[in-house]
Amino acid sequence: MFKYREYKYSTQAGKNIVKKAEMWEGPDLQSVYEKPSSAKQKAFDECWEEYCEMENSEMFGICSHNTFAFSCSWYATVNGEPVCCFITRDNNYMVWLDR
Repeated sequence: MFKYREYKYSTQAGKNIVKKAEMWEGPDLQSVYEKPSSAKQKAFDECWEEYCEMENSEMFGICSHNTFAFSCSWYATVNGEPVCCFITRDNNYMVWLDR
């Protein structure tokens, strides 16, 4: 399981993260890169595995990308509470949606 920086949606930071997380560009690397590198594929696979392991996970997608990196996001349930997960090259964020 990833280590997350956790935020409450009731904060401005939490709202900003969810806003970025909802800017879906595609469901997989091939929808945003012509030939993704093996490093990008490995990072994507790790995100997908995390998504698959979380309870009630849905709406997985790439939400931004450039030549060097991409970010992805999804919604899930953790300890009975809804969350938004936003994964970047440098950080992993979890926003508690009902807090």
